[in-house]
Amino acid sequence: MEIPNLENALAQSYYETFERVIKYADETTRPILDDFFEKHEAVCLKSLLRMIITRTPVEKSMDYIIPVGRFTPEMCRRAITTRDAREVAALASDEDLRDEILKKLPECEKSGSSLPIEASIEKYVFEKIWNSTIHLEGIDLKNTQRLVGTEIDADNMMMLVRAIHLGLNGEMTKGFLVPIRFRIGDLLDKALGSKNPFEAMRTLSRGAYHVDPVVVSESEASRSTLPWELALRKVIVHESSIMFLGYPLQVAIPLAFLNLKFFEIGDIRTILVGKKSGADPSKIASSLVAYRLR
Repeated sequence: MEIPNLENALAQSYYETFERVIKYADETTRPILDDFFEKHEAVCLKSLLRMIITRTPVEKSMDYIIPVGRFTPEMCRRAITTRDAREVAALASDEDLRDEILKKLPECEKSGSSLPIEASIEKYVFEKIWNSTIHLEGIDLKNTQRLVGTEIDADNMMMLVRAIHLGLNGEMTKGFLVPIRFRIGDLLDKALGSKNPFEAMRTLSRGAYHVDPVVVSESEASRSTLPWELALRKVIVHESSIMFLGYPLQVAIPLAFLNLKFFEIGDIRTILVGKKSGADPSKIASSLVAYRLR
């Protein structure tokens, strides 16, 4: 089977899984599930805009995109081929979000970075999900906010480090962050004053989300934020997996399951693309998020 056909099968598998989950959800859970699905679509929207704004070659762009929901493989390939960021912005599900993306486009095109747009999308998605959780009670509230809050903290840490890596000042970087703090405390503010992204990584690793110093050293040696971001995605996967160790009848369970399913699809695509390009198996394995999950 060719990779495009496998991509179609993976995207369809995720959508069918979501449909089965939401079919049995109650009225309290369904809106949060819808917001979670929109979050995964937003990941695809961000990737499409990033590939176009950074002028990544068409043949390489699809390697970095996980088609899901409305963003079918065919739609993604068409968007990448047309190279029209305004056309892609029109795919955003919310009118206010579309307007915000279009407002930030000139800045992104001038700088060659999609970061301002990605920050706007992440703020929109995570604030919407977080606001959906405040209507919950008891263990549903506690564990759903733990799951969502961890992802928001991880996303903020990734965004902060990327912004510093691009040489943006602290005030501008602060404007990119989701205005919600879960367990990160004041470390984000402390890290804003870092001289470089690797110093920021070390500051952030002192808190609730400890990242192995070896990972920071790898990032510094490669002058890349990718090892650090991969480690934070693994934190999200870990938080999703431990939800299954508690009380089974809670809202966090289907959310965690959908998270894990999404990361699994991403890992399968990484393996397929790696094999197609002839990459070393150890390099492919090191790029996986849910592989050897503990």
